[in-house]
Amino acid sequence: MNRKRFTCAVALCAWSIGAGLSAYSNAAETAPPAEVVLFVGSLSAQNAVDRRQGILDELEGKPVPKPAASGATIALPKITLKAGEKPRIGFVTNTAAQFWTIARAGFDKALKEFDAEGEFRISAAGTAAEQKAILEDLVTKGVHAIAISPVDPDNQTPLLNEIARNVFLITHDSDAPKSSRILYLGTVNYLAGREAGKLIKEAVGAGRPIRVVDTRTDNADSARAKANVQDVLVSRPGVACLAGLWAYNGPAIASVLREAKLAGKIQCVCFDEEAATLQAIRDGVIHATVVQKPYEFGYQAVKILAALARGDQSVIPPTRAVDTGVTVVRKSNVDEFEKWLNGLVKGTK
Repeated sequence: MNRKRFTCAVALCAWSIGAGLSAYSNAAETAPPAEVVLFVGSLSAQNAVDRRQGILDELEGKPVPKPAASGATIALPKITLKAGEKPRIGFVTNTAAQFWTIARAGFDKALKEFDAEGEFRISAAGTAAEQKAILEDLVTKGVHAIAISPVDPDNQTPLLNEIARNVFLITHDSDAPKSSRILYLGTVNYLAGREAGKLIKEAVGAGRPIRVVDTRTDNADSARAKANVQDVLVSRPGVACLAGLWAYNGPAIASVLREAKLAGKIQCVCFDEEAATLQAIRDGVIHATVVQKPYEFGYQAVKILAALARGDQSVIPPTRAVDTGVTVVRKSNVDEFEKWLNGLVKGTK
């Protein structure tokens, strides 16, 4: 082959490769987006709102905003313990779930370590009315401080403000930022949502456009949570990923995918460490879960509130938020995580 023909051949090859890459790129850009459906108990709860927004922003590639110091004035109740008196602390959940069993282990340990007394109250129905009754009962019993995960923060704000005038009040798990609560303790749910968004991209596949097409709520009803998943499989047969934002959503999604024989064909990402969720990860039904640290919710709540009851305000950070962080659990670390978790709950860690 002479030099002229060789040059032409190289040019033709380069053009062919470039054309092929261009065609691949155009195909990726024009491919229909992977559909994602979110499942959660309620969009009235701040944790659900923040997690959902975090997922949306991550999928859209938006930058992560930087936290800022709170400019709000802190009005603390006038409480003085008598000589030898122990701080009495109430802890209120937003639902009944295994998640809160872990939080209780931390709560009970901290009561001993910080020489306090406490009541751990589970909101079985997960309603604002039930939480109101619990809060009023705790105040009547003379607690000095309360940590609560409000189910409907906007509508509960007047009640929370009233409670905050009488006891040291903090929120955990789900915030009520417009209320007079002293601080928020727990997962920064927006950032946890960003982590879930990364896992959704990982599960669906790199380079594929992704779009959240629906958010289904179930009012903390496990039967309705499962029915929502079944309905989505019928109404959106091409759905690529199902994401559960509350603890029981993961097991509900996994159960339906197993029954429909779609495990591994439709991806799943969820939150928290329900036993059924961890088993579904082992089985390849759930891609991964974003695990909060409920043990720290219980433990840190007592630590902070006992300090406040004793007059120590140094436990209040400038941001008025204490981030307990998250852990991502997938097939590669699920056994190690569950062993650690069991030891934590049993008090052997």
